[in-house]
Amino acid sequence: ELKGKTWGIIGLGNIGRRVAAIAEAFGAEVIYTSPSGNAPQEGYHQVDLDTLLAESDIISVHAPLNQYTENLINESALKKMKKTASEPTVFIFIIVLIDDVLKHQYG
Repeated sequence: ELKGKTWGIIGLGNIGRRVAAIAEAFGAEVIYTSPSGNAPQEGYHQVDLDTLLAESDIISVHAPLNQYTENLINESALKKMKKTASEPTVFIFIIVLIDDVLKHQYG
């Protein structure tokens, strides 16, 4: 049941926006943060990482592994999460390793 839950998205690129649309279709409120500090995107509610961790029932990460995302979700971050969000069934963690994907796809 996603209706009424807060879904926090870390990284609102193409994949993050698609996940946001799906989450909203199921009745979730979507908030996001940009690890690289990109400007707010129209139509989406941007918050800082600490707020996202504290308020989200579900968290998904859709960002390349780089200087902004390396060690982003560490012990300190996990301690800031809502207790319900720390359950494995509602914490989705996806970091896209762009270099690895490109090497695999294009050799």
